[in-house]
Amino acid sequence: MKTRQLNIEFLRILSMLSIVYWHFESVVISTNAIDEIIKSILYTISSFGLNAFVLITGYFMVSRTEIKLNKFVQVLTQTVFYTVGITTVFFCLGKASLYEIVVSLNPFAPSRFNYWFVSHYLALMLIQPFLSRLALSLNKTQYTLFLIILVILSTEMFPFFPLGYLFSSPWKVWWMICLFFTGGYLRLYMPERFERRTVIRLLSITVILLVFIQIVVSLHINWIKTGGYNTLTEYLYSVLIFLLFRQLRISKGMWLVDFISPCVFSVYLIHCHYYVVNHLKMIETNLYQSIQMNNVCFVLLFCILVFLFCICIDRLRLLVFKLCRVPEMESKMSEWLKRKIMNFLPKQ
Repeated sequence: MKTRQLNIEFLRILSMLSIVYWHFESVVISTNAIDEIIKSILYTISSFGLNAFVLITGYFMVSRTEIKLNKFVQVLTQTVFYTVGITTVFFCLGKASLYEIVVSLNPFAPSRFNYWFVSHYLALMLIQPFLSRLALSLNKTQYTLFLIILVILSTEMFPFFPLGYLFSSPWKVWWMICLFFTGGYLRLYMPERFERRTVIRLLSITVILLVFIQIVVSLHINWIKTGGYNTLTEYLYSVLIFLLFRQLRISKGMWLVDFISPCVFSVYLIHCHYYVVNHLKMIETNLYQSIQMNNVCFVLLFCILVFLFCICIDRLRLLVFKLCRVPEMESKMSEWLKRKIMNFLPKQ
């Protein structure tokens, strides 16, 4: 991993940590109004997680136009490993059925073991080479106009504009495509380094945007939509966070990022598994009732521990995969699938 990429990898780690926080911050409710306000503010601040994760994908993969299935096979293998593996563990504990183990083999099945994000991310991986070719075929003016139209058709804020309420959804691959092209635009046309005053402006706009979102949420202004991955405010906030992290220059801690970054995606797979997330919420509730701790500190600590626990589990998975030569098998599988697909396509 190159040193200049540590800032983006660090953002990827924070993005997944923020997703974990989103899933567990509302489980325990404090009677202290101040704590709930602080949790609400942290919830708003951490809302960049999923969008930033896909932005990073577009940023790194926009220039890769060769049709490969390596990433698709890798994500699919990783997903099936955890859906089947975790379901099997709970079957041994008497919580899951044999039928559920069979169902968990298919990550696309409309079952309780389907990860909506993974299904759409896998779809994005399949069409990524074609999206990249489209992005690289456009000049800056064309790309800018295309992205503006895509954002208008994908985001929403008011009941009448933009048009995301009509054409898009925060849980569909269309929204991921919008984020992919946005990440690609940032890679191709945005300067790597901004002047100091530009960075200050970006930071100021980010703070103002966060304050605006929090005011709308606190006052329950229903005609302004700020909640949801594809709202215009969340989109702009995620892009600003990405640009700010891109300005960072991190030269230390490479070993730590190298240790955590390869396991970040698995954090989602583990903690979002149907049985795992429900048991973790039960554990969180019981712990909070038995431990005398500030509500905000408890939730933050619990989310960090869940994140680290998932990282440790996936480090073991990586070791097992390496010993079993799974990466080599994934590479051979992707090449085999590519050859089979190409044989059915007309020759040029």
